Amino acid sequence: MVRKNGNKLAFFLLLAVLLSVAPALSYSNHTLELFPNSSTAIFDGKSYKLTASPVLVQGRLLVPVRDISELIGVDVRWDNQARKAIVTFPYVPDLVSENQTLRDNLQDSLSYLQVLDNPEMQALVTTIKTIKEEYLYPEKTSTVVYAAAKGAVNSLQDPYSSFYDPSEAEQILEALQGAFVGIGVYLQESANGVVVVKVVPGSPAQKAGMQAGDLIIKVDDVDVSSAPLEVISSLLKGEEGTYVKVTVKRADKTLTFTIQRLRIVVPTVSLIMNTTTVAVLQIDQFTETTPSEFRQVMGSVKAPKLVIDLRGNPGGLVESLVDVAGMLMGTKPVFLYRDNEQTTVIDAETPQIYTGRLYVLVDKYSASAAEMLAGALQDNKRATIVGERTFGKGVGQTLFDLEDGSLLYLTTFEFRTPNGKVINNYGIDPDIKVDPATALEYVLRLP
Repeated sequence: MVRKNGNKLAFFLLLAVLLSVAPALSYSNHTLELFPNSSTAIFDGKSYKLTASPVLVQGRLLVPVRDISELIGVDVRWDNQARKAIVTFPYVPDLVSENQTLRDNLQDSLSYLQVLDNPEMQALVTTIKTIKEEYLYPEKTSTVVYAAAKGAVNSLQDPYSSFYDPSEAEQILEALQGAFVGIGVYLQESANGVVVVKVVPGSPAQKAGMQAGDLIIKVDDVDVSSAPLEVISSLLKGEEGTYVKVTVKRADKTLTFTIQRLRIVVPTVSLIMNTTTVAVLQIDQFTETTPSEFRQVMGSVKAPKLVIDLRGNPGGLVESLVDVAGMLMGTKPVFLYRDNEQTTVIDAETPQIYTGRLYVLVDKYSASAAEMLAGALQDNKRATIVGERTFGKGVGQTLFDLEDGSLLYLTTFEFRTPNGKVINNYGIDPDIKVDPATALEYVLRLP
């Protein structure tokens, strides 16, 4: 997963329009015409040169305009026949001065306005506006915008893309920072439902008896057997000190646990064994703190043989995975990145800190960033992969922080191994196939 701030999503295009000073206290409407890939703009019928050209990308004309919340009466429309955007807005003379650009004058108050060359978008905006203004029961319209956003994402039928309103987003960000209030389990979607892939050592869930492989079917007596991961995760979390009842299916048994929610501070890297001949290190997931944790733990490793346990690792932040890969193999290719425009080779930039023999343990729950690390080390002949074929999540999501505090978690790229092997819906085949339950014992017997 890649994380981006919503304020930086418009390709960093800074457009400035040269304006002359209007008569004092004049607030009459002015019209600005903008043309894709042209540095010439027409302001009230006169031509002006721009410092940069508007760009039309997949039907979106990227136009910097002063903060919309402060532009009373702004009107934007796309002239499809003339292929130009027309922005009509009140002219506020005290914010500009002669021979200065909007970028110079307004600085941080500039924001990007995306003009959509798509009548369907206008229909959506008009529908939401009409509902909020005209619906008989206005008290029911407070969540209509977020519902529309969720509906838009759900229409993609992509199990990995989601929209989170501000309250949901708070919990997601907590998890990425390595701490949250909950019961202490890592979850993964599977063909049968949402399954526990790892239980945090010492957590309330472990003390209650939950295990990896448990299939969650009820939360507080509510059937969640067909609910998506984010819904179940939200139900398991709550105020610190409260209790939640969790019903799971384990083999042919149905078990119910009553578990207290506590603040879970989760170190993502653990040193399981550290002798003069071998060290065993476990990475539970890739968060913001994983690279620094990994470096700190590796500072005490002197053994010529290192085992990295990625069993049950559901993935996480791509940036963290790339940093860890660099510490193990140096500045080599980590994966092939393909978005909807191009394919790029992503190289590690972090200097190598360990050069000894390396083994990596994987299982069917090792997913996403964990698969990327295993694939990179395998293709670069840096490590021997041991266990079973991995989960097969070869697409990545970008986490967009939106200005209102909500999050858009959107599939934006596919990744393959440095040699081009497809991961999505297949996974990484180990070099040595063994039962994951006994993989560590097997590797410890190897030279």
